Amino acid sequence: MNYLTTSLWFAAASALQAAVVWAALRYGLTTYDPGFTPAGLLVHFVVGQVAGYLLFSFFSGRARIAGTSYGIVYGLFLWVVLALLVGPALGLIPSPLAVGINATLTTLAAFIVYGAVTGYGCGQAVADSRAESR
Repeated sequence: MNYLTTSLWFAAASALQAAVVWAALRYGLTTYDPGFTPAGLLVHFVVGQVAGYLLFSFFSGRARIAGTSYGIVYGLFLWVVLALLVGPALGLIPSPLAVGINATLTTLAAFIVYGAVTGYGCGQAVADSRAESR
């Protein structure tokens, strides 16, 4: 397995996730602003790496369907855990449900994008590691 390539997939997923929220904010589709500071983005990318490698560890033993499918489900799971439970409980971000339907849909779409890209990257990494072990 190539850890650099896998980490780049996770970084791309985090960047696309942030871009979805930024674009919705920029074009007035939502008022939800998680605060795009350099420190906040760094934390976002670190959490994206950790979440990606957690999905990869799950994939390593169980992947029997396409990685993107697992990734989308994982993105939904992360949305519930991070955006609805942990973030608001710690006071890091407001709950998207409290901000409105546009914020809810924006954050949900962002996490689905993250999950799909991460799932694809994990699927590729698992396929590569299985090919190397043969």
